[in-house]
Amino acid sequence: MCLPLIKPGFLQLALWSKCGRSTAAAEIIEDACKVQLIRPNAKRWNSLFLAVERILQIIEEQGEEAIRTVCCSLKLPILSPVEIVFLEEYATTMSPVAKALNILQAEIDVQMGWLLPTLTLLISKLDQIRITSRYCKPLSDALKEGLQQRFRDTLVEPEFIAAAVLIPKFKTSWTSDENIVKLGLDYIKDHLEEEPSNQSSVDGSSTSDDKHASILQA
Repeated sequence: MCLPLIKPGFLQLALWSKCGRSTAAAEIIEDACKVQLIRPNAKRWNSLFLAVERILQIIEEQGEEAIRTVCCSLKLPILSPVEIVFLEEYATTMSPVAKALNILQAEIDVQMGWLLPTLTLLISKLDQIRITSRYCKPLSDALKEGLQQRFRDTLVEPEFIAAAVLIPKFKTSWTSDENIVKLGLDYIKDHLEEEPSNQSSVDGSSTSDDKHASILQA
């Protein structure tokens, strides 16, 4: 049921293009909504997610009437209650994806051992979201399938598993698969005499606590 709503939920949100093309439209939007809209663009993968979040923020803080007033003033289609629910589900589904990518794409304070726990936590969260989703089950399924295909080999790569196990925050708590744990522990045992221990590479998980918890809270 997700795909039939994409066109009215996204493409008919001409508010995005209106506010970019017309100064008068931008003023009407800011007057009614107290903030400007975020416009999706092709350069940032998460721009659509951020644009939807901003619309939902306006609805939460100013009420649906604010968006309705803008649409009427600009002679644009008014979002229906079903379309608003769709946007809410889209944002809920994409939020943990955005947070996971922010963790993994960070330029500082990120470690190799964060990859598999982050991916595993993200896939688990998508499963949870799917249960209560009315319109975005296909989106959850597509995201999960894409992650599993893209990282199929990485998810069972002993070196990445070992890197996660060696981080005190994670150890083996991020997976219930005993075969995965064994791959990591065997890799560690095989390399104990080959490489000197480096405490700094697995040190300090406090910074990652809030980051990974935020995925669960999405």
